[in-house]
Amino acid sequence: MPVYYDMPLYRPPSEGNNLIIQATLGCSANYCTFCSMYKTKSYTARPQEQVFTDIEAAARDWPDANRVFLADGDALTLPMDDLRAILDKLHDALPNLARVSSYATPKNLIDKTADELAELKQRKLNLVYMGIESGSTPVLKRVIKGASQKTHAMALDKARDAGLKVSATLILGLAGQAGWEQHIADTA
Repeated sequence: MPVYYDMPLYRPPSEGNNLIIQATLGCSANYCTFCSMYKTKSYTARPQEQVFTDIEAAARDWPDANRVFLADGDALTLPMDDLRAILDKLHDALPNLARVSSYATPKNLIDKTADELAELKQRKLNLVYMGIESGSTPVLKRVIKGASQKTHAMALDKARDAGLKVSATLILGLAGQAGWEQHIADTA
């Protein structure tokens, strides 16, 4: 049985050659006005047995896989016990595993304790992709990002303190013509 994918499936361009395992479907936020990625899906955590079945299938089809991207929009919403089990299963099934990555929202990182984030890194989840979009809180409010400059800074500090690498996304034209100066100044 092949790895199951609930389409559409998104991943960062740099994850293009890596194994993708959907631990969740959709995005727990899914209200940002600029993003249409998961509008056709309701957020849900996939049952662990389904995720494990996919990991076992992937291990048969790609036994040399060394990088895994945990999809969909924010797998880090999962409770630590679930993340721990998934990461352990990946480690056991893929002997060459060097890195696991995932999208993360500021809330995902803030909600995990420092010890939990450090444990995720120890279990090879060492890269998160976070959409900052703008450093301007008014711009973030206008696009219903669900975060502020302060929460972004808190999340980035927690990730850094845990030793996680962060790949951040900024949307240069997000403020439009009316708010571009504040967007640039606050994001710099």
